[in-house]
Amino acid sequence: MIILSLFAIFPSLLSIFQLYYFIYLTIWNSLAIAIVINYIYIIHSQTKLDPLTRIGNRIAYDEHLTILSRKKNIVLAVLYIDLDDFKTINDVYGHDEGDKVLRIFARQLEEAFEWKGVSIRLGGDEFIVLINENRTKVLKGYIEQLNNNIYNYNVSSNKPYSIKYSYGMAIFNSSYKNIHELIQYCDKLMYEKKNKKHKGISKANRLVNLQK
Repeated sequence: MIILSLFAIFPSLLSIFQLYYFIYLTIWNSLAIAIVINYIYIIHSQTKLDPLTRIGNRIAYDEHLTILSRKKNIVLAVLYIDLDDFKTINDVYGHDEGDKVLRIFARQLEEAFEWKGVSIRLGGDEFIVLINENRTKVLKGYIEQLNNNIYNYNVSSNKPYSIKYSYGMAIFNSSYKNIHELIQYCDKLMYEKKNKKHKGISKANRLVNLQK
């Protein structure tokens, strides 16, 4: 009887061991899968970040436009930005200083539009913000916040130059065929403002020369 009992115990122990091993293996397999998925997510997220400013890059830009284009009722405003006299900063103070300006401006963008829009560096000194808003008054408040941020930095930085920028902003509505048309219009507005600034500076310089 004892021998027969031993024969019965052995399969039971084997079953317990198999069950324990299966649970152990399942847990570790699940953990390994979770680590791999998390790693893939991190790598994918990194590909959408501009390495210098750590805000969105062209890949993020294209992805956001694709998502927005699929929506039926789009609530969107676009802010298209180009830094003024950035080439002069690079030429006079060096590219390291120019890189610092880009990083600082990106931080100010994030602060002004935190939870309100997606800030993206398109390349060089061009930025774009895709804002989930269609109220003009609210958008003007965001711009005022950005202006204050840049002004406060310029006052406190003690740099021999000031960070300046030109922008074009518009709200998506039925007059635009698609989002790309809206962005092109904002780009046009931005360059119009930039040209007006240059003309104003040129005129001021001519007046100064005449007074000498």
